[in-house]
Amino acid sequence: MAPLWFLLLVVSTVGATLCPDGSACGEKSLCCRLPGNEGFGCCPEGEVVSHSLPMMLSQTSCFGPSGCPDEYSCVTTPQGGSACCPMAQGRSCRDGHHCCSAGSYCSDDGHFCIPASNESAVICPDGKSECPALTTCCLMSDMSSWGCCPMPQAVCCADHMHCCPSNSKCDVQQGRCVTKQDHVPWMQKLPARVRLVVGLGDEERWVQCPDGTSCPDGSTCCEQVDRTYGCCSILSAVCCSDHLHCCPAGTSCDLVHQKCVSSNGEGPLLLQMPAVRQESANQVLCDASTSCPDKNTCCRLLSGKFGCCPYDQAVCCEDQIHCCPNGFTCSDGSCVMAEHSIPWMKKTLAKGLTTTRVRCDETASCPEQETCCRLVSGKWGCCPIEKAVCCDDHLHCCPEGFTCTQGQCLAEELSIPWFSKTPALTHKARDVQCDDMYSCPDGQTCCRLASGDWGCCPIAKAVCCEDHEHCCPPGYTCSGGDCQMGDQSIPWLRKTPALRQEARDVQCDDMYSCPDGQTCCRLASGDWGCCPIAKAVCCEDHEHCCPPGYTCSGGDCQMGDQSIPWLRKTPALRQEARDVQCDDMYSCPDGQTCCRLASGDWGCCPIAKAVCCEDHEHCCPPGYTCSGGDCQMGDQSIPWLRKTPALRQEARDVQCDDMYSCPDGQTCCRLASGDWGCCPIAKAVCCEDHEHCCPPGYTCSGGDCQMGDQSIPWLRKTPALRQEARDVQCDDMYSCPDGQTCCRLASGDWGCCPIAKAVCCDDHEHCCPPGFTCSGAQCIGSGGGLSIPWFSRTPALRQEGNAVKCDDSFSCGDGQSCCRMVSGEWGCCPIEKAVCCSDHLHCCPAGYTCNVAAGSCEIPQKKVVKISFPGATSALRLNYVWCDAQTYCFDGQTCCRGRGGVWNCCLYTQGVCCPDMVHCCPYGYVCLAGGASCARSGMSRWDGKPSPPL
Repeated sequence: MAPLWFLLLVVSTVGATLCPDGSACGEKSLCCRLPGNEGFGCCPEGEVVSHSLPMMLSQTSCFGPSGCPDEYSCVTTPQGGSACCPMAQGRSCRDGHHCCSAGSYCSDDGHFCIPASNESAVICPDGKSECPALTTCCLMSDMSSWGCCPMPQAVCCADHMHCCPSNSKCDVQQGRCVTKQDHVPWMQKLPARVRLVVGLGDEERWVQCPDGTSCPDGSTCCEQVDRTYGCCSILSAVCCSDHLHCCPAGTSCDLVHQKCVSSNGEGPLLLQMPAVRQESANQVLCDASTSCPDKNTCCRLLSGKFGCCPYDQAVCCEDQIHCCPNGFTCSDGSCVMAEHSIPWMKKTLAKGLTTTRVRCDETASCPEQETCCRLVSGKWGCCPIEKAVCCDDHLHCCPEGFTCTQGQCLAEELSIPWFSKTPALTHKARDVQCDDMYSCPDGQTCCRLASGDWGCCPIAKAVCCEDHEHCCPPGYTCSGGDCQMGDQSIPWLRKTPALRQEARDVQCDDMYSCPDGQTCCRLASGDWGCCPIAKAVCCEDHEHCCPPGYTCSGGDCQMGDQSIPWLRKTPALRQEARDVQCDDMYSCPDGQTCCRLASGDWGCCPIAKAVCCEDHEHCCPPGYTCSGGDCQMGDQSIPWLRKTPALRQEARDVQCDDMYSCPDGQTCCRLASGDWGCCPIAKAVCCEDHEHCCPPGYTCSGGDCQMGDQSIPWLRKTPALRQEARDVQCDDMYSCPDGQTCCRLASGDWGCCPIAKAVCCDDHEHCCPPGFTCSGAQCIGSGGGLSIPWFSRTPALRQEGNAVKCDDSFSCGDGQSCCRMVSGEWGCCPIEKAVCCSDHLHCCPAGYTCNVAAGSCEIPQKKVVKISFPGATSALRLNYVWCDAQTYCFDGQTCCRGRGGVWNCCLYTQGVCCPDMVHCCPYGYVCLAGGASCARSGMSRWDGKPSPPL
């Protein structure tokens, strides 16, 4: 049989017990794990300290018909529920999750079963703790509480966690017990229990409540209605939100039915009792803002902050990490006093004395044990109770478990007045600001990296080392690879990159946003607006909004019988690129600096507010000067930085095709003429009447845009923009490319300088950047000290006329058509290749016919006339789309086979010919139902039905 001093595992106590390894023990015997985990043996019941067993928590009461499995017993837990203990006669431990046999009692932590047959206990030296008979009291690692070694006259090991049998020694390094004959595994201690009988002069144990009051041991502190604390008479209780009652752990308060409810069953609510006011425990003050628990010692940490050593009047070790008891000295990982040596202790971070606040977001907070609630303005307010219910009027609040109703907080038959909120305190983020863009976490230090960017040293008020990679604690100096203070040296610390601060706006789409804590709502124009509260309800008038939970009704926000005025939206913010503008054409990314390159073009220095070096290639951080190949500040120098070319900004128009575009934030839609039109919102739905459009997510229905039960007026399209070349005009005949400058050549013709707003030199061959003057073969800066090579000009481009000639004397603008007016003179129709109507007043798009009586342009079922091949020049032939050698369609149309083998003309460029040989669709669309309608390829139809593939 295994010695009695090993920790033993109880497996079963009924009949012949089957051990986990397959062996069996007889009645009144327990399975015991053998030394070194080498199987199981049998030990007499009632004589060993054993592990407790986990219980099965019942979903319903196991005292009912469901019961427990065979060889289990149904026990009542201290929390008021029931559970199945895997023993025939078990009893629940205080944690409600473990159990022991009826002939033993549980240790305080519920993990061990101690035989109750021997009532004589071993009293530990503190006079308050006791261990079972045939065990030994040993001091635990916290150096204040006592544990029990499960063998008599045991040797307590120096690590304060293990013990060994009598007449053996602890081998701490190997984790074993050594005797003269052999070695065996050491044993782990179990917590001692507090004596059940308190003698005269002994102190009872109390549970400390947050407000300084106390409750008896085994009870729970709960906050009461008046914000003081009361005592619930059970351990680990659940405090109910009415601040009057409590329930056992594992249950929830059902204040409506006045019950404690869990998956295992239900029971009555328990009433709290007042707590006892005692003198607060003494704290050891380190400085004005930090403290350590009573009987601890304040010691400085490497970071410069205070740590707590768990000894009274302790010795703080020079490594600023460990400490030793009073009378010991720190020596190579141990605390030494004469011939005695114990492991040293690691310090823990001291606690700040400042009150912990409840954070609403990054900028607002409420006092401790209060609740953040939104006010009507959308800002944060503070409800003066913890875990409160925020009332929908955005003015009041109620305790947890109550509901807000007409000026009161209701829970079943209980009614109390509701609470008014107070504004929350706004506070700045506690990050350490390096500059306007970069910061380091609280308690760290900003230091420059070799790149010139900011880095973070992980301690406060650190010393930044000159290698721009490391740092040292305050009071130390950087020396080689160490931090030095007198004779003491510690390894230096490596910096990490600083954090770039981003805005937290609420994104409406890729272009628009609202401030944090607001809601995006569509305006009547289809643009985005901002409602000044979070998760708001957008009203259907597209002008107002209501708080969440309310409905829009007339001019009010309604919730049941309660109404508050509705709120007006404000326009959303259009997000502009945050690039740094060098000039109208060039920019650098955010956080960089524009500097001129040797070519005269703009370059980008990769840090903000940089100093541009005179070699036009490099730059330095702000506060530094360019010196040789370095950036110099006093005695400190870092390598300089190389510039990169600046970005040329392009227009952000939405391209419809190669010729037409819409402004940024709009959508291209076809007009009835087949030309492009612009819908004034992004990602819009194009309506099938080719005149209107709707916001994304809406469908076109009659004269409205529909989404579920919500409808808004649809929007009218405008004609798309025809993109003109952006050349720089020298005169009516000559131009230079965009971003260049016109300068006269020696011949008198125009030349082009390859930079914008350039200075034309008097030699008529060269030019200089703006702000420079021409001098010899160089461009001299306005300050006189800076010179760069000048630029050579190139010949300007001669432009061909784009006008549409009516005859030798008259013409119309590009993209128009010449038509005779009633007077016989020429007039201009504002569309290309138009049909001139017979009334000499109107015109129609190509492919349409004029119905003068109806005043409209109509599309007939058009057949192409067969003609003999004309003796035309090739130039004339290019104005037609030839279907075969004898038939043609006009330019911009598409030939489609008609019924009977004839050719028909589709009015769209690169149109899609439908299978019915009568209809056609625009490019990018597919024919539906043989040709009855057109749908955009790959997109859903307006009626929700899927479009067929091409």
